Amino acid sequence: MMPRACIVVSIDEINSGSELRLSGGGGGGVLDAKYRTAGARATSDSLSEVQLYLQAYGCENVAILFPPRSEDATDWSVSQVSDGQFSIVEIPLRPAESLGTYVRDRLRPAVDQTFQRQSPRVGSVEYIDAQQEQRAEQVQAAAVRTLLADGAVVQLTQPGAMRSAENNLRRSLGPTWDVLPDEVQRMLITAEYFGDQVPDGFDHSGPVLGVFAACERLARERLFDPLRALHPQRFDRMTLGEIGAVLRRVPRGRAPRERLARNWLQQAAVDLGRLAACGATIQKTNRWRIAAAHADLVDKETWDNSHRAILEPNGGLLVRLATALPSSQPR
Repeated sequence: MMPRACIVVSIDEINSGSELRLSGGGGGGVLDAKYRTAGARATSDSLSEVQLYLQAYGCENVAILFPPRSEDATDWSVSQVSDGQFSIVEIPLRPAESLGTYVRDRLRPAVDQTFQRQSPRVGSVEYIDAQQEQRAEQVQAAAVRTLLADGAVVQLTQPGAMRSAENNLRRSLGPTWDVLPDEVQRMLITAEYFGDQVPDGFDHSGPVLGVFAACERLARERLFDPLRALHPQRFDRMTLGEIGAVLRRVPRGRAPRERLARNWLQQAAVDLGRLAACGATIQKTNRWRIAAAHADLVDKETWDNSHRAILEPNGGLLVRLATALPSSQPR
């Protein structure tokens, strides 16, 4: 169901003191039409201008309509800038090929979710908060560097403790452990060690981000790094949330990333359905990673949930990814 009222305005109207009203009751949304573009995103000055709506009218959610440079609607994606309470949604729109599919599969769900506060569901069109994802990626990279450095110190001072964490993972993951890249193993060992050592009531963000980073590294090495080498503009700097979205839609998705990934995977004779299920799990559990990157303190329950979802021997994300992803590149 779409909002009962949508008002498309220009910034001049709000500057001239015009009054915005939504008639008929129910929900509504304000969308600001812009004619500037930064390629695939709205310009930074457009974002600054539309913040007037947030301040002047007490809106919590507004949207910008802008013309993207690409004339192929399959290249477009809806983005969101948010601080957790207020958000600006950037919606590409112009006459283009596949416009009907874009409106149905991407634009409409984004508008519904923005103005009616519906949470994205696994199985619905992906709706990724780009700002949150980028922030999570930066925090995750820093946390993993610290985690590995601390792990190296423990390895020197208490080698038996790290060996114990490794043995636990070997027993739990079975044959999967031996096929994991060395860097992935290091991330998991240090996350396992520190996750068990941190007392209840203290911050568990490092171990949580460590196990998610291991999944991300595995997906990059097996799939997205080879794709990036072939298509650097399409697969550059992908976050875990974006990886999950591509995997979930890879069996039938029409966007360029999804088509390119599907073609490459079909050459490797990979079961696309299993990868799609992994993508759905990434999208479902990514909230714990986002929380770990943004919260001041991540509790033990979040660590336990993340550990179980990723490292469960029967059905955990890591085992499923290692089994579903190609073990070698297609020739």
